[in-house]
Amino acid sequence: PYSWAADWRQHMIAMTMGKPNGMLDLPNVIEYRRSLLPEPEKETYLSGDAFSDGWLRQIRRNMPDTPLLVTAGGLFHYFQEEKVFGLLQMLEGFGNIELVFDTVNKSGMKMLQKKYMKQMGHENARMFFYVNSAEDLVTTLGRGVKVLADEPYYKFIKRDGLKIITKISMDISDRFGMLKMEHLEGR
Repeated sequence: PYSWAADWRQHMIAMTMGKPNGMLDLPNVIEYRRSLLPEPEKETYLSGDAFSDGWLRQIRRNMPDTPLLVTAGGLFHYFQEEKVFGLLQMLEGFGNIELVFDTVNKSGMKMLQKKYMKQMGHENARMFFYVNSAEDLVTTLGRGVKVLADEPYYKFIKRDGLKIITKISMDISDRFGMLKMEHLEGR
């Protein structure tokens, strides 16, 4: 599938796999990115708002039937549930699209706000969206959305060389689903 990402790590994965790739972000971010990193041969920088359908319409004009893989890293936490649901429902209307994103559950959201955002100096950051259950999420969305994967975030991360407290924190997070990766498919 063609990949549209808002996360540099996903870009690197797509590029090493030799797949076409795109980067969507707000116009000022894309302008800054272009000033630092010229657009690679196999990538398109696209300016726009992830929550409006202009970018999807542009992609579908050029590739009407191509399966798309959309990744969103560290994005949804900062938006109200209705806004994220609107995006997820919008994606359904544009053909074969898979979405991979990170999320937290309600307990993870509390921990994120109380501990980690404070450590990063962003204690005033407002955070809203979380997913307790991927199955409940797709039931709420309805129609043709299904869960392809609901994985603990740290499941595949090597722990060699990490401090014991870091390993314990990762284990607790995974055991209680506090931070996870969701992979949804809509047709």
